[in-house]
Amino acid sequence: MSGSAENRLVCGIPDPPRSNASSPMLKGCRCQCTACRDYFGSERAFDRHRVGNFAKAGDWRSTRRCLEKDEMRALGWFKDERGFWLTPDPRRAGARVLGPFDAASAIPEALNNAESPEGGPRHI
Repeated sequence: MSGSAENRLVCGIPDPPRSNASSPMLKGCRCQCTACRDYFGSERAFDRHRVGNFAKAGDWRSTRRCLEKDEMRALGWFKDERGFWLTPDPRRAGARVLGPFDAASAIPEALNNAESPEGGPRHI
């Protein structure tokens, strides 16, 4: 397989062209969300950044949304040097990897417990 954009595959799906040269390259199972345009280091990280409930049968409304950057940081997520969001390492002491439904309930608590950039507690 050649390395041209039209032949690259990401998790079995053709890799879309990058929006500009500074955009991270999607290789392996890295993802870009079409809603928030953020890049994620794995399918799992991508899936976990989407929170809320799907619409019920016959109802077009749902509560699904992308986590905000501040919410991801408060939950221990970080961006690597290439610009991909990564979830905390569950093997690290104190890290708790949340599923998509757990994250929505943990966000207010995590944001309230996060420290402000000045070093004190953040008041929201």
